[in-house]
Amino acid sequence: MADIPIDAIPRRVQFTGNTGLGPFAFTFNILAAADIAVYKNATLLTITTDYTVSVNANGTGSVTLTGAGSGTALVAADYLTIIGDLPLARTTDFTTAGDLLASALNDQLDANVVMTQQISERVDRALRQDPSDTDSNMTIPVKAVRAQKLLAFDANGAVTVESYLNNGTIVLVVQTEVGDGVTTTYSLESSTNSPSLLQIAIDGVLQEVSSYGVSGGNLVFSAAPPLQSAIEIRAFVQKEITSTDLKASDFTGDGSTTSFTLGYSAVKSNTFVYIDGVYQLKNTYSVSGTTITFSTAPPLNSVIEVVIAAFTTSVIATPSADS
Repeated sequence: MADIPIDAIPRRVQFTGNTGLGPFAFTFNILAAADIAVYKNATLLTITTDYTVSVNANGTGSVTLTGAGSGTALVAADYLTIIGDLPLARTTDFTTAGDLLASALNDQLDANVVMTQQISERVDRALRQDPSDTDSNMTIPVKAVRAQKLLAFDANGAVTVESYLNNGTIVLVVQTEVGDGVTTTYSLESSTNSPSLLQIAIDGVLQEVSSYGVSGGNLVFSAAPPLQSAIEIRAFVQKEITSTDLKASDFTGDGSTTSFTLGYSAVKSNTFVYIDGVYQLKNTYSVSGTTITFSTAPPLNSVIEVVIAAFTTSVIATPSADS
């Protein structure tokens, strides 16, 4: 189809909320009926089998569904998409010393413009940086690194990946200290380096985030907690679960001992305690690191079993420290 203008319009049109077989018009120019692709919802339709194309003299046209196969009539919930799909190839050539006809030259130039517009239409709908944005690395990580990960952006706006939420957990790390009226800096046991991920209580009173900060892995108070005050530091750390396991520690009660050393570090919410096969309520004991302490000593010769729902983790991301 020679000597038609190629208008500067998007080579894509979509119909939503329509019913029936059509026709569905497109206003971008094509060179042949096969130079478009038609989708019904997410299904690529087949020309002749699912739809027919009518092309106008100026290269615009319309699509009509056949009513058969995947080309059944649209209902209001369907959407139909028509895009330019000229193969990105050059199938003709000019012969040396042969005729250079205007019609042949126009056909080739038209095809070049159409293919360029098709590429532009796809780029316009792709994830891309704004021209005014500062440079950053937008290359996605290699397949082995990005597999089963979420696309994300780091503090510099560069592309990175993060683990899926269902492969991770938020771990509550509890640390206790005693104030001496002088000390303002305490070393944190967690990897948290942002005060927004900390909850601090002094003698049971929750402290405002503005009253402390984090620097170099340390908690820094703006004023020293009072002498003999009980400081409780709760840190929320996001970690990726890499493996899970049930670990057990067994002891024999002597009627007087209340504290026992576990074979593994634990938190109270992940422990299950049995004395002579009877499950113990969590308000009857406390857990700190590898130590379990009962409020009442288990009976003489009683069999104590502590089961820990353990998991191996790695830190998913360390937040930037707030200023």
